[in-house]
Amino acid sequence: MYLALLGLGPTSVQEAATHADINRTTAYLAIESLKEHGLVSSYEEEGRAMLAAEGPGRLAELIDTEVRMAQEKQRLAASVIPELQAMYRAEHRQKPVVRYFEGEEGVRDLRELLAKTRTKGFDTFARLHTELQTVAETDEAERLRIVSPLARYRIIYVPDAGAKVPRFPEAARGRMEIRFAKNIPFDFDGEVGILDHVSYVASTRPGIQICVIESEQLSNLLRAQFELAWSCALPERIDFS
Repeated sequence: MYLALLGLGPTSVQEAATHADINRTTAYLAIESLKEHGLVSSYEEEGRAMLAAEGPGRLAELIDTEVRMAQEKQRLAASVIPELQAMYRAEHRQKPVVRYFEGEEGVRDLRELLAKTRTKGFDTFARLHTELQTVAETDEAERLRIVSPLARYRIIYVPDAGAKVPRFPEAARGRMEIRFAKNIPFDFDGEVGILDHVSYVASTRPGIQICVIESEQLSNLLRAQFELAWSCALPERIDFS
């Protein structure tokens, strides 16, 4: 509509709408928007409502104004975001945040989340079978990125016959402790991971499904159960080769 008015000069709504190839109702809506932005003016001439486009220089003025408004919004947002973040953290300490991942992409998302999560310890309870071993195996740099900041890393494995312990970065093995729970009287598949404020439950059968829960209270509950299982599990010499 603006281009039509620029090309036609002062004209009527009907002529501008015809030139722009839009219906009259749409033309009126466009004209109102253009007027609000100061790009079109209207007047009467011999009893007819006429329209005229403001020069293209008005567009530059309009953009400058919007840029200044955006900068002001950015300044205001920067001043209140710390307070909003504090409110968000306080609220989410009370309410768990649940996320769901699946497939190999979900494993990558989980690893990225774990690498960014600050925690003093990382406890894991897992069924050790060939599928878990395949999922766990990855390049050493990525595993080190997750494990290296940890003060303590404990794993309880329930092993299937013939399953091998996944390789871990050599730099992290000094802070790792692995135990085994054998001949348990129940069957399960999957893995439970517990950090200070985040825990996750994962299954590899029939497909990879991961549920992540951000809650300090739930992490404490799961860790209490882990401590019980840890006290009953058996330490064993690990061959990482």
